[in-house]
Amino acid sequence: MSVSIFLDSNHLIGNIIDFSIKSIAVRAKYSKRIETMHDKHVRIVFNIPNKKDEMGYIKLSIDVKIIFNTQADPDGFCKIVYDFDEENISESLLMEYVYDRQKELIIELKRVSLFRQF
Repeated sequence: MSVSIFLDSNHLIGNIIDFSIKSIAVRAKYSKRIETMHDKHVRIVFNIPNKKDEMGYIKLSIDVKIIFNTQADPDGFCKIVYDFDEENISESLLMEYVYDRQKELIIELKRVSLFRQF
C-alpha cells in the first residue's frame, strides 16, 4: 500500500509494510530528508479499502511522529516507524480497517487449520 509523507517542503513516497494499534511501519528509499523528519510531526496520506465507500477506498491523512528509522539497506531502502499523534476520524477508520483485517486473518487461519485436519 503506497503512502506519501509530508513535512513542510519535504516529500517522500513509501510502502506501508505493517499496521499496529498505534503505529505504522513504512519502507521507503533512504534519503537524508528522513533524518530531518525524525522526532517531528509529519503528515502521511494513503488509501485504505472500504466496502462502504462507492469508490471502494477511503483516502486517509494522518498526523504522525517518526519514532524510529533504520539506515539504508543494501538496496537503498529503510524502514520508518510512525506513531499516531492524536485521536481523529482518520485513526478510527484505520483502526476499523485493522480490526476487519484481523478478523479476516483469523477466519483464514481457522479455515486452513480445519482443512489440514482432514
